[in-house]
Amino acid sequence: MSDPSHSYGDSAARHYGAYRPPLHQPILLDALGKSRFKFALDIGCGTGWSTRALESFAEQLIGVDNSPAMLATNEESDRGAYRL
Repeated sequence: MSDPSHSYGDSAARHYGAYRPPLHQPILLDALGKSRFKFALDIGCGTGWSTRALESFAEQLIGVDNSPAMLATNEESDRGAYRL
């Protein structure tokens, strides 16, 4: 059985991040409306698209993923962090 933390290599992670349709923000807006939260946790954050979309709804963000290659494509922000 393979280790799931290594199922995405660097190339797959870059392509995943580059070619994902930008649907996260409209979906969250539809689901959450004008709701605001102190914290948001994105489990399985991958390249961070959903985590970044949550910035409109939460003061602090944490994205968690088990793929180092996926996490390496994320950009840190002053309101969020990514963890393995």
